[in-house]
Amino acid sequence: MVPTAISQIVEQVFNAFFSVYLAWVFMSINIPEGMTKNIPLASAGGTMGTGIGALAGLVVVVFAYCLIRPYLLWRAERCKQPYEESKRELMGRVLQTAWPIIAGTAVFSITNLIDMSMVVNILQKTGFSEIDAKALYGQLSGKYVTLTTLPVTISTAVATAALPSIATSVKLKERKQVRRKMTLTYRISMIISVPAAVGISALGPQIIHMLFPSASDGGTLLTVGGVSIIFLALCQTSTGILQGIGHIKVPVVGAILGAITKVILNVVLIRIPSINVLGAVLSTTGCYLVAGVFDVIMLSRLTGTKFDIMGSFLKPIIGSAAMAAATLGSYHVFYQLLQSNTIATLLAICIAVAVYGLVMLLIKGIVEEDLQTVPGGGKLIRVCRRLHLL
Repeated sequence: MVPTAISQIVEQVFNAFFSVYLAWVFMSINIPEGMTKNIPLASAGGTMGTGIGALAGLVVVVFAYCLIRPYLLWRAERCKQPYEESKRELMGRVLQTAWPIIAGTAVFSITNLIDMSMVVNILQKTGFSEIDAKALYGQLSGKYVTLTTLPVTISTAVATAALPSIATSVKLKERKQVRRKMTLTYRISMIISVPAAVGISALGPQIIHMLFPSASDGGTLLTVGGVSIIFLALCQTSTGILQGIGHIKVPVVGAILGAITKVILNVVLIRIPSINVLGAVLSTTGCYLVAGVFDVIMLSRLTGTKFDIMGSFLKPIIGSAAMAAATLGSYHVFYQLLQSNTIATLLAICIAVAVYGLVMLLIKGIVEEDLQTVPGGGKLIRVCRRLHLL
C-alpha cells in the first residue's frame, strides 16, 4: 500500500501544480473579442493538469512494480496450488471485486461530474449570461477543486499505508489492535485535513491572488468551502478501511447517498441569485458530510470501534483555531511591512505550520505514535524530546 499512497501524493502534487500553471498560461492565449480572459481555454489547461497528474501517478506505480516484480515472481514459483484458475474465472473474480471499489471511491469524481452537468445550466436559467456562468464554473473547477484536492490526498495517502496492518488484525480477530490502528488512522487523517481546511478558509482570497495574480476572483469559494476537506478526508479514510477489511459494498451506498444529496442541494442552492456558484460548493460539502458520516457509522457497527472525537477532531480544531489567529495576524503584519501578497502569504503559511505543530504537541494532539508514521518521524521525535515537547 505504500507505493499506492506515494503515487496518490505524486499524482495530486502534479495535478495541483500543472492545473494551476496551465490554466494561468492558457488564460492569456487567443482571448475572444469582448473578453479579458480566455475562460474555456483556461478550463482546458486545468483538465490537462489532471491528465499530467494521473500520468505521474502511473509512472510511480509502474516503477514500484518493476522494483518488486522479481520478488513477486519468486513468491509465485514457491507457491504451489492444487488448482489453477482459468483466465475467465480470474477475470470474473477481479471484476466482481473491482466494481464496488471503483464505485465506492468515485464519490469525488461524482461531484465533479454532477457540477459539470448542472452548474452552468442552472446559472443560465437564473439569469446569468453564458459567459458569466462559464466564468463562475471556471472558478469552481479550476481553482476550488484543484486547491482542495491536494491536502485530502496527502491525509488519505498517509492513512492508506496503515490499511494492510488493519486488515491483518481483522483477519486474526485482534479486536483491540483493530480499534487502536483504526483510531490512529483516523487521527492522522484529521491531524492533516483539519488545519488544511481551516488554513485554506482563512487565507482563501490571499492564496488565490498569489496563484492567479491576473484573475484573483474565487477566493470566497475557498473561504466557504474549505471545510469540505475535512469531510472528504473522513469519507476517503473510511472508504479505504472498509475496503481493506472486506466490506467493499458499504462505501457504494455512502457514495449514492452523497450523490443524491449533491443533486438536491445543487438544485435548491444554485438557483438563489445571491448564492449562485457557492451553492455547488455547499452541496459538495453536504455530499461529503453525508457519505463520510454514513461510512463512519457503518464502520463503527461492523468493527465495534467508536470514533475518537477528542483525539481525532476536537484537538485538531483547537490547534487549528490557534493557527488561524496566528496566520491572519501575521499575514496583515507582513503585508504592511513588505507590501507583497505572495511573500506575506508564504510567511503566514510557515508560521501557521509552526504554531499548529507546537499547539498540538502541547495539548497532546500529536503523540509519539503519530510521528512514527510519517517519513523522518524518528528525527522529529528526537527534536521534540530535546525541546521537552514529548
